[in-house]
Amino acid sequence: MGNLVAMKCPQCGAEMMIDPDHEFTMCEFCGSKQFLNESDEVKAERLRRDRETAVAKANAEAEIEKKKIDTEYQLKKDEIRTGVDTIRSGVDMLEQGADVIEKAKGALRLAVLFAVILLAIPALIVGCIIFNAIG
Repeated sequence: MGNLVAMKCPQCGAEMMIDPDHEFTMCEFCGSKQFLNESDEVKAERLRRDRETAVAKANAEAEIEKKKIDTEYQLKKDEIRTGVDTIRSGVDMLEQGADVIEKAKGALRLAVLFAVILLAIPALIVGCIIFNAIG
């Protein structure tokens, strides 16, 4: 049963509720049967129902599209967040590598200094021996 429309019975004047989707109706008070040709009221009601149906369908389709867009947005947002986290991890690793290189440079400087000292001591000893022998 569709949406009912209030109309007056042309026979007794009683108010009737008719279904605009049917071709015939019967008055509950006087029993007269009426052929429903589409009056202006019935046309207006049918057009109103059609418009409401079209609006409801458009709203439902828009809601589905909105959910699709929201889902895609969330997926892209998660991808970007993952990419940013990956970049941050890479930056952290580079900073740790730079710290290791700086520490290695310091250790290398100490090793070079130690090697110079180890080479200098025998040279000094030999120099002292030669100096004592000469002079």
